Amino acid sequence: MSVSLRSVALALALIVLGLAIAVPAAGSTPTGDEPTDGRLLVVSLPGLTWSDVASGDLPALEGFFEDAALANLAPRSVSARASPGNAYLTVSAGSRAASLPSVDGQILAVDEQRLGAQAGEVFRRRTGVDPDGEFVVLNWPRIVKLNEGHPYDAVLGLLADTLERNGVRASVIGNADGTDTTATSYERQVGLAMVGTNGVVDNAALGPELLQQHPLAPYGVRLDAPAVLRQFDRQWGGVGSAGEAPARVVLVEGSDLARVLDYRTRVSRDRFLDLWDSALTDADDLFAQLMERVEPDHDTVLVVAPYNLWGSRNLTAVALARPGGNAGYLESASTQRAGFLTLVDIAPTILDAFDIPRPVEMEGRRAEVSADASSLDARVERLVSSNQASRFRELLLVPTSLLIVLAMALVALGAVVVIAGRLGNRWRRGIAFAALATLAVFPASYLARAFALEDLGLGFYWAFIAAVTLATAWAASAVNARSRHPHSGLVLVLSMVAAVLVFDVMSGSRLSLSSAFGYSPTGNSRLYGVSNYSFGQLSTAVCLLAAVIAGRFRGAKGRAASVGLLVASLIVMGVPAWGSDVGGVLAFTPTILVFVTLLQGRR
Repeated sequence: MSVSLRSVALALALIVLGLAIAVPAAGSTPTGDEPTDGRLLVVSLPGLTWSDVASGDLPALEGFFEDAALANLAPRSVSARASPGNAYLTVSAGSRAASLPSVDGQILAVDEQRLGAQAGEVFRRRTGVDPDGEFVVLNWPRIVKLNEGHPYDAVLGLLADTLERNGVRASVIGNADGTDTTATSYERQVGLAMVGTNGVVDNAALGPELLQQHPLAPYGVRLDAPAVLRQFDRQWGGVGSAGEAPARVVLVEGSDLARVLDYRTRVSRDRFLDLWDSALTDADDLFAQLMERVEPDHDTVLVVAPYNLWGSRNLTAVALARPGGNAGYLESASTQRAGFLTLVDIAPTILDAFDIPRPVEMEGRRAEVSADASSLDARVERLVSSNQASRFRELLLVPTSLLIVLAMALVALGAVVVIAGRLGNRWRRGIAFAALATLAVFPASYLARAFALEDLGLGFYWAFIAAVTLATAWAASAVNARSRHPHSGLVLVLSMVAAVLVFDVMSGSRLSLSSAFGYSPTGNSRLYGVSNYSFGQLSTAVCLLAAVIAGRFRGAKGRAASVGLLVASLIVMGVPAWGSDVGGVLAFTPTILVFVTLLQGRR
């Protein structure tokens, strides 16, 4: 049996074509039916985490979570941590978006005064657009230009425009204004969630009428709950502005939470915690009154924390309850993991409540429910643990990477000295042992995730790494000593590197989640399949194994076996249910062709 370059190229072309067909196109969307008759209440609670739910006294929210599907939300925008403006713009686009924190809260009513002129006049002068809505984003041209410089092709305002095209009116209510200085501070970023592509928020209540003075509150103001509820009643069940029909999507922000997050740098930690607990209590009370106006058998409710305290790496909370829906966990095609969503998934989820297809420009995917009959306490505990594991992973990546880089550099230096004839056989064996142990760190770092490392701590992690790597190196050295083939020990370790990754990918990538070289929802936008680190390790290991096979078995069977190993690895990388690594397939395919070319003795 011989391996021809033409036959392998044809086979690889068919494999790549099949994988491309199997992976749904980024812009593909199912055909939707007419929008449903129900309504959607979206409650934004900035900064809320599942740890807050576990440790706090929030009866209204806990009662809602009991029958809802829950998830950790990775509040990513163009960076790993979203600012308020980035977060709400990402919701509006369904794709990662950027904003200007210094001015993105300047969303004013068209007749509101700004620098001696009405906001509508300033907006018209800057954009050339005659605003036909209630509020305008004064710095819309700058924000649009900023996003044109990013690679995500975000269509700002796509969510609101898509709802409107499908006959669904949307409204937004909230105001996080506040300052300790004499200058006016506008912090109305929540309006960006429902802004149109023209920079106009058609239907909103974002003005100072939502606030009341309070001497002990951040910046001396807080939400006036009765005023918020009056605006909600006007939009939710009454007649909308200008005699229009009521809104079927209403987003209400717990703006006191946003104000406390912004106030964090001005107070001590203890004072911040006191203010935070008070704001959570007020938000829970407001949520209880909002839920009194909701018909659970008819309306959908989405609770989301779109961003966190600036600099915090904690995941935030998101929960969804549909009429007749199940309790459990949320997941999406973006995460492919029960209990995890990303911020870009919020817009498609809102559209899905009305059976509106996701526009092709949206990066995110709708949330789906994975039913689970566990108690609320058990589900919240699992989500808290998942967040802790993600945070723990951040402590592993840099030191583990440095360990391997330093060890490999020393091994390479020692190998040079040995090859130069400056060291004897004892040093040669020692350097070989160190090389095998260094390679064994890779699979050991994944196997360590079989334990709850966030509970056991760094000491256990490093002890486990040391034990596995030393045991693996000792076994490989023993194999070398008993084998006639000089590469037997290396084959053993490389096989372990590849086997651990392949087994993990084919069984759901459980070891990769929050491992040192896997992925973490606090730092990565991808939570499944073959990560970039894993691709480098798997592709290198199988290439070296294929070379050893082809060198040891020089006949046609050896060549076929070596190429078969590479092709099998390519399939594992590319199959959507396993690696789902399109970039890896595109990178590894020419590698196989080059390998086959060398086997054929061609240049």
